[in-house]
Amino acid sequence: KHTMTLDLVAIGEDIADIRFAKVGTSTVGFARAAYKIAVDCASGLKKAGTVGFVTRIRQDALAKRFLAVAEIEQIDMSYVEIDGSRNIDLFAISTSDSGERSFDNWQDQPVARSLFRKA
Repeated sequence: KHTMTLDLVAIGEDIADIRFAKVGTSTVGFARAAYKIAVDCASGLKKAGTVGFVTRIRQDALAKRFLAVAEIEQIDMSYVEIDGSRNIDLFAISTSDSGERSFDNWQDQPVARSLFRKA
């Protein structure tokens, strides 16, 4: 049971951005429209835990990192469901020496489609 009143709840899925800068270096971030809105609103409201995010994720290393980042960004993740069949989508961004970016995407079935279906 959830007892906290939230000012905003964003519903959607997240994607892991893997950014390759130069050979041997990369960073992992999390950004998708719904999650980005939650983060921006939490930052603007400046009240910890008043913005929540609803999604389904797998219980793996990438999902655990996502939850840890959300905690740092003060997003209430208590509505997140753990679903062994749902992977966080991966989006790789490579930047050439001339600054041109290229993209690769590995996406499972969209989580948002299944959020309101009964299991």
